[in-house]
Amino acid sequence: MVMKNTGKFGIIVLLIALVLIAIIDATSRKPIDWRKSFDQRDKIPYGLYVLHQELGNILGNDRKIESTKKSVYETLEEDSLHAKNTAFVFVGDYIDIMGATATEKLLQFAKEGGEVFISTNYYSTNLLDTLNLSSAYLDVNKFSGFSLLGDINYSLVNNRRRIKYDKIEQTSIFDLIDSTNISIVGNAYAGKHAVPNFVEVSWGKGKLYLHHTPEMFTNYYMLQHQKYDYAASALKLIKAKHIIWCDNYYREGQPSTPLRMILSYEGLREAWYLLLFGLLLFLLFRSKREQRAVEVVKPEPNLSKEFAKTIGTLYYENGEPGNMIDKKIDYFLFDIRNHFHLDTLQLKDEKYLSNLSLKSGIPLAETEELMNLITRYRNRKDLSTYDLKFINSKIEEFKTKSNMI
Repeated sequence: MVMKNTGKFGIIVLLIALVLIAIIDATSRKPIDWRKSFDQRDKIPYGLYVLHQELGNILGNDRKIESTKKSVYETLEEDSLHAKNTAFVFVGDYIDIMGATATEKLLQFAKEGGEVFISTNYYSTNLLDTLNLSSAYLDVNKFSGFSLLGDINYSLVNNRRRIKYDKIEQTSIFDLIDSTNISIVGNAYAGKHAVPNFVEVSWGKGKLYLHHTPEMFTNYYMLQHQKYDYAASALKLIKAKHIIWCDNYYREGQPSTPLRMILSYEGLREAWYLLLFGLLLFLLFRSKREQRAVEVVKPEPNLSKEFAKTIGTLYYENGEPGNMIDKKIDYFLFDIRNHFHLDTLQLKDEKYLSNLSLKSGIPLAETEELMNLITRYRNRKDLSTYDLKFINSKIEEFKTKSNMI
């Protein structure tokens, strides 16, 4: 009789929990997710769902559009890929062509007649140096009367209408154009002052279209008429019939397990949590009917490692990525000072970079690129978890190559 009553009580509690979850879910107002995912599956403001759905209408239904999750290098390395009449399209915060090999592969693709359309906030120095370009944040303080990025308007050269993007936090520009094969396609305007943020580079038989501020192609702006026209006009520069869409960032090792799919959908996620909750209740009430095992008293274990892991997990789940990046950088610079006995106050100092390269055995170009990345990411609060993983991988790669670990 006691077992029956216990089972009924468990079912009643489970049903009450179900009703409470349903009520909370129906009445709660979900906050807007402002993450900059640049993912074609995301319908959040800074996802690319609308652009990916509209790409066929923008370019024409006669185009063949395919998506790839491979890296730039792997995509361009495929034997079946023919550069002629093919375009490579990437829209995201950062494109994975840091190395010279990937850059060379991309430029060879364009040289053979392919088209490359990239809209990103950060271009690698390898690519920019090869094309005789330089990129920097737009310093609006140089122009009198303009102190906020909200004062910046944008337009394409073939369309005089200037468009204001209300939520763009930062604007990058091409501040050096030193080549006869480069033409300006679009500008950012601080009042009457025009600075290029969109250029076309003729390279061999093909072209590269390099655009700053990929936020312009996200859902938030694609649902606004003028912004939609801007994005459509920019993409219509592509003439190739075969379009290869680079599916967001290349996420090496990203899990594709059934659990990840369940957690990706709200309904399935809630059902999963409810199942776990029901299982917990079952185990709780079942344990009351069984005799406890006699505990064996063991010596006090050393829990230092577990404590550090717990604190790290807690900080990772509740901390800000920008704050964690700052601490990761500080610890890395501390290791450099201890390991190589170098002062790390001036990260861009030529003497410091040269000494670090010599002592670590890392090429000067890679050393300089990592220090530039650290300088750019340092003390910023608008960074994402992706940025944290990205800079962590670069730091760990440097430490491994230089035998710091």
